[in-house]
Amino acid sequence: MKQFLILVLITFSVLLHGQKNANLSIVVFADSINAPVANATVMIPKFKILRTTDKEGKCFLENLPIGQLGISISFVGFATVQKTIELKDGNNYLEFFLQSEVIPIDEITVTATRGIDRETPVTFSNLSGKEIGYISNSSDITSALTTLPSVSYHSENGNGLGYTYIRLRGFDQRRISVLINGIPQNDPEEHSVYWINFFDLAGSLQDAQIQRGAGAAFYGPPSIGGSINLVTKTGGDNPSLTLETGVGSFNTRRFSLSLGSGILYNNFRLFSRLSRVTSDGYRDWSWSKFWKYFLSATYSDQRQSLNINFHGGPQKDGLAFYGIPKSYNSDPVLRKFNFGIVNRDKEYLNSVQFSLIHDYLLSEKINLHNTFFYTSGDGYFDFDGSWGTHDYFRLDTSFSIPLNTVIRAYVNNDQFGWLPRMELSYNNGKLITGFEIRNHSSLHWGRIESGDGLPLTGEKAQNFYEYRGKKSIYSVYLNNLISFYNQLLLLSDVQIIYQQYRFFGEKYRNHDFTTPYLFVNPKLGLNFNINEFSNLYLSAALTYREPPLKNLYDGESASWGVDPQFNKNPDGTYDYSDPLVKPERLLNFELGQRITASNFRLNANLYWMEFHNEIVPSGGLDVYGQPRVGNAERTRHIGLEIEGVFRLLTGLDIRANLNLSRNRFINFIEYSPAGESLDRKGNYIANAPELIINSSLVYSYSDYLLALYFKYNGKHYTDNSQNPSNTNEDAVTVDPFSVFDLRAGYSFNVFALNINILGEVINIFDIKYLMTGFGLDNFFPAAGRAYYLTVKLNL
Repeated sequence: MKQFLILVLITFSVLLHGQKNANLSIVVFADSINAPVANATVMIPKFKILRTTDKEGKCFLENLPIGQLGISISFVGFATVQKTIELKDGNNYLEFFLQSEVIPIDEITVTATRGIDRETPVTFSNLSGKEIGYISNSSDITSALTTLPSVSYHSENGNGLGYTYIRLRGFDQRRISVLINGIPQNDPEEHSVYWINFFDLAGSLQDAQIQRGAGAAFYGPPSIGGSINLVTKTGGDNPSLTLETGVGSFNTRRFSLSLGSGILYNNFRLFSRLSRVTSDGYRDWSWSKFWKYFLSATYSDQRQSLNINFHGGPQKDGLAFYGIPKSYNSDPVLRKFNFGIVNRDKEYLNSVQFSLIHDYLLSEKINLHNTFFYTSGDGYFDFDGSWGTHDYFRLDTSFSIPLNTVIRAYVNNDQFGWLPRMELSYNNGKLITGFEIRNHSSLHWGRIESGDGLPLTGEKAQNFYEYRGKKSIYSVYLNNLISFYNQLLLLSDVQIIYQQYRFFGEKYRNHDFTTPYLFVNPKLGLNFNINEFSNLYLSAALTYREPPLKNLYDGESASWGVDPQFNKNPDGTYDYSDPLVKPERLLNFELGQRITASNFRLNANLYWMEFHNEIVPSGGLDVYGQPRVGNAERTRHIGLEIEGVFRLLTGLDIRANLNLSRNRFINFIEYSPAGESLDRKGNYIANAPELIINSSLVYSYSDYLLALYFKYNGKHYTDNSQNPSNTNEDAVTVDPFSVFDLRAGYSFNVFALNINILGEVINIFDIKYLMTGFGLDNFFPAAGRAYYLTVKLNL
């Protein structure tokens, strides 16, 4: 501690002695419409200073040296302006006017998979790190993402901590490609995304982008519903120390410490964050205890940049896999009931992720990019096993199965990856090409952890299932964006991907198989810039995606007699190249327009998604409460999305978005547990609301923040049995709901210390609503009115 204090004193001494006496106020305008340009980049290369303009196009720089100074101003869609100015002692004022210009794709160091306005013919929405910060203080990052168009969400615990899930256009997160700094996050075997592993990553994010439809990600799992791109911080120009603490309903406590080195030796930056979160959760026995860390080191010079990230942490939580009967919802006590409390279901997991991202500017026109990464996650789930049979546990029938039987399900996952690419700029476009190599391995086993009267439990017990899995992924891609006549941009993209499942090392039944998949996923798009205010885009994409490994063979249910799901050869053996569950095929069309003016921004788009063999809920839940799935021969999703931001007064914005859709089966025969065939033609697809509305009124000016949020989710259904002429089954109906949240904040300075206070009221009117459900009479309740207070100290 003594050494740390000395270091702090030396740092402040250096800062004080190096104090300059010139200040500079900059305002940036779009010359053609004389409107302020927000988020324009202000760069002073000599001192490695990088800033962005605020909503009024303003940027203030202080403590600059007197004399000549070179400044560069840039913004996507405008020509870069460079000037050399003479700074005088005291305050200086300067205006910049940017001229419109169609340019090639903007450089994004961490990933080239992002949509860019007026260039990329992709339907996308952005969320800044600042917005993420004040929306997700009391819950997971998914609560911030749900403010964007077409996103629905539910939390097993009810209060946004623990296991949370999102849907995009009605598609579950197994069919959404999630990337952090360009690194795929979907589990290669199960395809799911475990947001619980990223809790508090929101505090380390620079921004987020959601692309809807067949996304523009060149690698990673092909996106069906869309893709989510998260970009982490790399540290600022100046040294920083941030201490954050929060307290709120359900005994929620949060603490975090962030440190930034500023620029070291002209080229280096360090950033770190450590956080601790605890909560009792809204539902019974839905507690959370998380430690999370994030470490980042960055080196950059004129030709290259190197970014190293390391994040993860251990987590313990009470499990709430199963929902409640709908009749419980109106009762303030029963709606909190969690069946996991019976045997104290819980988990312990530790996830780790390491990445190395390197960019090298080989020449003015060629950039080489390499990403190396390693992810690891291991732990166990302890949950109720009283439902098991002697056959399932491979247990002698002389022993009875007690009501307090607990199963331990263990999993260990490791994944390595290399993602190289080359970007070549030419006269009127840019070509990006690269490949992907990823290898994933896993170990799964289950045993009886405890139970009265059982002979062998815990480490002495035998595993009643055990197997290993592997998945190898290799892809190559080519992406070309070319500009014609400074207005029309043509995007052509193709991905060739080879994937191979391997199932082996199974105890007892000894199944061993390899199943390969080879897909070609092409995409074409046009963007037409009508004028400085507006652009149109059109895209068409064909995307294939393989089913999860569990759809081929559920090794965890093998002792129940579950067999591999493959067609058989004439000799009765399995044909492991011909699974019963087929890959999904999506043909996706998008048509949209974006309009931007000085006081508003409006985006509107239509989509048509035609599926063959869409993987949909097909009845029943697995032991973790997740819906079992199967192929639907033909389905169709069509919709309208509208998103707008309107400036009412200085600092006062109203934001709104809407998704109006139609999600139906064209041809689908589903089978009941008794084997009865059920024709679902024309029925609603389960868990796909056909109306989602978000809006907010946000006042953010100077040191004040006041924001009111509104969300409406339309009626949807928990199975595939309902159609427009038959929607009377209450036990499978998620009723529409409307909910309001309020956030208010104030920032002030005490000497060199900046203090931010943020208060939140979630579900202001204490609405008792159900977020979603699976199967028959199995719904997940949202928490009632909740409060949260955060205090952040910045030095």
